[in-house]
Amino acid sequence: MLRAMLVTLAVCGWLLAESPVHAQQLVRPEKSLSPADVVRIQLEAISANRRGDDMTGFEQVWTFAHPDNRRLTGPLPRFARMLRSPNYQMLLGNRGHRIERVSIDDGSAHFAVRVTSRDGGIYGYSWRLSKAREGDAAGAWMTTSVVLSLIHISEPTRRATISRMPSSA
Repeated sequence: MLRAMLVTLAVCGWLLAESPVHAQQLVRPEKSLSPADVVRIQLEAISANRRGDDMTGFEQVWTFAHPDNRRLTGPLPRFARMLRSPNYQMLLGNRGHRIERVSIDDGSAHFAVRVTSRDGGIYGYSWRLSKAREGDAAGAWMTTSVVLSLIHISEPTRRATISRMPSSA
């Protein structure tokens, strides 16, 4: 009996851990979140997306996509395919990130984001946000665009040929 209960608990725990995030668990856009908070929430969510069939991180990132961005990149399944594409796949399951403020004014914000990919490559992204003008998220910061920098900071396959100096990191 005890063994059956333990097996049941283990299976239930596994199912809960593997199930997609429910709407009530997603962090929602709200005025109290700073633009840097939004970028951090999105980066942490996409970092958790390690499996190809897992939509959890994509759902959280999509929640903070500005309505103008959603019109161009949606619906969610199309958005998820875009995030799996060569320009964004380095974000999936990333090992870390650094967010640097470039500019913030009343209605727009720009950040330079440095991401360490799963394979150790370091990539730069330009992350832009605007405040939503209407709907439930009116006045909240939402992402309008994320663009991969043209120059990668480092790629693991080229590290040895770029510099013969040992890394201090």
